[in-house]
Amino acid sequence: MMTGYENGKIGEGYAKNFLEHIYDKVIFLDNIIDFECIKNDRYKDVIEYTYYEIKTCQKAVVEDNNLVSGRFKLHKDQDTYLKNVEGFYMFIILNNKKLMSLNIVKAKKLIFLTDTKSIKINTVLEVNK
Repeated sequence: MMTGYENGKIGEGYAKNFLEHIYDKVIFLDNIIDFECIKNDRYKDVIEYTYYEIKTCQKAVVEDNNLVSGRFKLHKDQDTYLKNVEGFYMFIILNNKKLMSLNIVKAKKLIFLTDTKSIKINTVLEVNK
């Protein structure tokens, strides 16, 4: 069984590859958020910065000897930061290390319904698409 850290590294690799096709420069921050992406609009003489937090999990995991759908863990400090910079979450679902699903959601569209420091989101809705 893969650890969350291993899933995260695989997901970050898929994310970087995806983002490099959209932006002029992709910087891996590995800080409160994962990526700073830069697009230089030469016609408008404007540089745009976009920020992404990558969340990765397996389609299914074994928990207490039962197969259950994977979960993404969101952290309130990351969520607050992403919302302040108009950033995005990239949710990646893996199936045996292979990319199964990649979805991008504007951070402001997600609402923390708890005062805790982190929440887990079940992948069942994504997996059943």
